[in-house]
Amino acid sequence: MKKAITLAIILIMTFFVNAQLLNNSGILQVKNNPLRLNINAESTGKQKNIITELLKATTHVNLSSENKELYMSLVSRLKTSEAKVNSSSKVFLDSIVTKTTSGTYTKKDVIYYDKNGNDTTILRYDWDIANSEWLLSLREKSVKDNNGLLLSYETYLWIGGFYFMGSIKYENTYNSNNDVLTKTEYTWDVLTSTWKYSSKSENLYDANNYLIRTTVSSRDNVLNVWNQQTKSVFNYDLNNKLISETDFNWDNTALNWVNNIKDDHFYDTQGNDTLKLEYKWDTGASVWNINNKIRFIYDSNTLSTRIENWDWNNAWTETGKLEYTYNSNKQITIYAIYSLDSKTSIWKGILKTESIYDGNNYKTIENKFDWDTPTSAWFKIEISTYYYSSNTTGTPSLTGTNPVIYPNPVSNELQISGLNSNADISILDVTGKTIFTQKNSEKTIDVTALNEGIYFLQITNKTGSVNYKFIKIHSR
Repeated sequence: MKKAITLAIILIMTFFVNAQLLNNSGILQVKNNPLRLNINAESTGKQKNIITELLKATTHVNLSSENKELYMSLVSRLKTSEAKVNSSSKVFLDSIVTKTTSGTYTKKDVIYYDKNGNDTTILRYDWDIANSEWLLSLREKSVKDNNGLLLSYETYLWIGGFYFMGSIKYENTYNSNNDVLTKTEYTWDVLTSTWKYSSKSENLYDANNYLIRTTVSSRDNVLNVWNQQTKSVFNYDLNNKLISETDFNWDNTALNWVNNIKDDHFYDTQGNDTLKLEYKWDTGASVWNINNKIRFIYDSNTLSTRIENWDWNNAWTETGKLEYTYNSNKQITIYAIYSLDSKTSIWKGILKTESIYDGNNYKTIENKFDWDTPTSAWFKIEISTYYYSSNTTGTPSLTGTNPVIYPNPVSNELQISGLNSNADISILDVTGKTIFTQKNSEKTIDVTALNEGIYFLQITNKTGSVNYKFIKIHSR
């Protein structure tokens, strides 16, 4: 059981880190791969194929309640990553607030953006029921270039209410075609409170910019050397469709690459992936043995409606399935993951979400469901509400001044420093309505009377105006 839980944690956290690293060839590389999570993902179905591998993994890993929460949070992030910003209308996802079905807060994610509309920071808060207040628990930090390419990503856990401890970090480099060339991962050294090398992935592309090889090395921080670990080789047909992927492990004794796993990919006449066959290398017999297959099923609009995971053991047995439904705008409204109980041969639910959209096609509500085994039915456990605005919290500036606001989040008094020019100060709610104004003669603003939520401090002088997003939390 401990092994299964460990694999689940590795699976979930690995995907949490790597979900953003799909390159232009549609391949996502994952390091230290106990469940072999190299993913083929066409540009029109990246999230579908990421979740496919998660589906496959659930048939082999028993998720505890807390690991299922991580799993559900991950899949939710994969499904809502494109909701962060709509560049054409400049509408930004400000926050996601989650409650239980009884109305009790559980968690809140607040998203911050730079002046280019790139999400740079996500703060996770957990609800403290005893004190009726939000407590910071996690910080995600992203650095992107002017093209929106992710250069680095870091996560920190807020420990004991007084300092951040590093959790995950990686850095990317790119070629001139904006394909990922290298990805370097780090782990947090608790003793020195610094990041240390963990692993490195190096990608090689052909003349048509398709990924043909990925090599993963692990870091020996004692000898300060990189050691080869795994290699993946990709082959394409004349239409540049991925037809096979072969994974190798490095043999430190023989000093050569050894076959591990191979995938063959098949497509329909419209170019949709319909089947993936997985083979495991038999070292003794020196042959590839069939191990697993994944089937993709589509509706008349070529929307994926069902993905099936089958295992081979002298016969094919369907062990997992993922089902989708859509609205008239082809947005996913319901998806549900099921796993077959090998002892009872009864399907049981793993995860189900239901998404609701507004008239502008923005997701506003996401309901999450868990499975009740005695009744073999879904029951709602969480309701997440999505909040948007047309303002961001970039790196604003006014000519001749560099104001800073703190603390943020704030419960009582909001301080403004570094404002050296005459200016008008306003507070706006997320709808853009002005609810407070004053001259900058006062550098302290009492926000005690404000309701909890997201607000914008607008500073205006003769050179222009800027907005700073701040969060009002419960006042004790």
